[in-house]
Amino acid sequence: MRLVLLCLALAGCSSTDPCASIDGACLGIHVNGTGSVDQLRLILTGSAKLDGRTPMVPGPAQPLPIDTAISLPASVSGAVQLTVVGFLAGNNIGRGQVTAQLVVSHHQTLDVTLVKLPGTDGGTDGGTDDLSVGDLGTDDLAGTADLLDPDLGVRYTFVLPARNGALGTITELDTACTQAAAAASLPGSTYRALVAYRALDPANHVTLTKTSRRVILPSGKLVATDDTFFSGAVQHVGNIDELNNKAKSAGTCAWTNFSFTGNRINTPTDCNDWQDVDAGAAGSFGSTADPAHWNYNGNTVCTNFCHIYCIQQ
Repeated sequence: MRLVLLCLALAGCSSTDPCASIDGACLGIHVNGTGSVDQLRLILTGSAKLDGRTPMVPGPAQPLPIDTAISLPASVSGAVQLTVVGFLAGNNIGRGQVTAQLVVSHHQTLDVTLVKLPGTDGGTDGGTDDLSVGDLGTDDLAGTADLLDPDLGVRYTFVLPARNGALGTITELDTACTQAAAAASLPGSTYRALVAYRALDPANHVTLTKTSRRVILPSGKLVATDDTFFSGAVQHVGNIDELNNKAKSAGTCAWTNFSFTGNRINTPTDCNDWQDVDAGAAGSFGSTADPAHWNYNGNTVCTNFCHIYCIQQ
């Protein structure tokens, strides 16, 4: 399948209809956001596949919104997901994603808004696998091995603000995770909590693929991959809460009660299935500051406050 990546608006495409000058099937893309870009990366997955940049070599900076278009084979139809990444001077300035249904020999235009990925470390750690501008490692969007793999994508994880051991139901925690992610403009419509309840193991509650899909923090740091997440130590863990403010959590514990395999610990220490804050009750926790003990680092009384791990589905 051959798809042709066409021009940005200021290079000759119509600013009101990116497909106006194109004969045949066309996917117009209206890119919203703040700031300027000198290059866009467009990724199509689904019934049509494309991974390309426009212009091929970064050009003059252009203020958003701008328009571009993709010329499609006339026979293409079906569901697609479009990811757009904006660049300026080699740095990632935002990312947007939208789904659509392509129709044979049809013109259509999608609106995509670029949102800056939340960051917390300002690039000060000097490592790799980071999306921050000051830390251009080998797996940055500004580099050659982008985290936005067109087939696998990425999966985000973070922690909720700390709370005592009376956590409520797993459904309530899932809702809190999803709402926190939406408030922080993280992609994806569903996030789930990583806490072992007596009738539910995290490994059975969350969906992970047997692939190398990357699990990352909101800063872009690599935590693990889907196929290694429940297998032992991770590379980074997420002491991040209040995602709107990019604030780091005050404590370093997260309520867990599960082993590194994602299964509930045999002898439950779970604040009476996460409903109890009596002085004599205890719950197991993992360390958000120690990748080797992220899932289990000991027990503490249920009146203490610990975070909740969340992961994108």
